[in-house]
Amino acid sequence: MGLDMVRCDLRIINEYGFKEIESGIMIPVMSLKIHRKGMNRSIVTDAIIDTGYEKGLLLSRDIRDLLFVIGDPDRQDLLGSGNIEIPCDVFLVRVKIFDRWLLTEGFAPKDEGFETIIGTELLKLANVCIRGPEKIIYIADVQ
Repeated sequence: MGLDMVRCDLRIINEYGFKEIESGIMIPVMSLKIHRKGMNRSIVTDAIIDTGYEKGLLLSRDIRDLLFVIGDPDRQDLLGSGNIEIPCDVFLVRVKIFDRWLLTEGFAPKDEGFETIIGTELLKLANVCIRGPEKIIYIADVQ
C-alpha cells in the first residue's frame, strides 16, 4: 500500500551552521537580532536551537544585562525545568528571526550559566530543517 506524496514547494531563505561547545559537542546555532522598546540599536547574538524548550526565547546573562540598561523587566516569573523552578526576569522583546520581526517574551534566568536559546514557540513559525549529519540548518518559506 503506497502513500500519496504532496509536493513540498519551499525556498531556502537562510542557512546556518553548528557551533562547537565544550568537550567538542556540536550544536545547532543561528544568529538573531533582539530589540526592546527604548533601544537605539538591536542586539545581535547567536542562539542555540532547542526543540525541547517550549517558550520563545531564553536570554543569557549578558543579554539580560544589556536589556536592564533600558529599564526594569516587564515582569518576573518562574520557568519550570523538570522538578525545579528557575526565577526569571521576563522582557517583552522583538526578535528578528526568519527574515521578519516577531514579538515574544524573553525569559532571563537570574542565575548565571544559561545561553541564549530559541525555543519551539518561535521555531513553529517557520520551516526549520536541522540536518545533523551535515551540520546545517535551513530556514525555508513557501515559494
